[in-house]
Amino acid sequence: KKMKINLCKLIEDRVLDRSLKYRISSGQATLEETRMAFLYVEFLTTKPMITYLFALDEWITIGRSKENKICIHNEQFSRLHCKIGYVENRLVLMDLGSANGVLIRRGLFRKFAVGRGEQTVVEHGDVLKIGQYKIKIRIVYGADVMN
Repeated sequence: KKMKINLCKLIEDRVLDRSLKYRISSGQATLEETRMAFLYVEFLTTKPMITYLFALDEWITIGRSKENKICIHNEQFSRLHCKIGYVENRLVLMDLGSANGVLIRRGLFRKFAVGRGEQTVVEHGDVLKIGQYKIKIRIVYGADVMN
């Protein structure tokens, strides 16, 4: 089932090039751009809900430092907590030596932890738990991103 995303709901404009965002939402994107993979990140435990959309052409870092693509000012996050990237057609999460690690929930029953310096493959729909924050991860493609 394809997931449709309304770009107007995205809070962080800096995460996706504005001209690419316009071309995709207006139907003017190239065939290559419509096939691009994007990481859709949804914070489930914040009010209002915070969402991000990233092109999967580089690592997306998460942590307390302003240098991160996703910066969370909370002491449960390390300065450089973890990063997510698209490697060999798989979504990979790598812990960057964080103090608290990352808990991953897959489906209703399967949970596992990623400890300091470890990495694992994450799947569409996985929920990451860092401290009190729950973060849902999805992979979407340019053709599914619409206005």
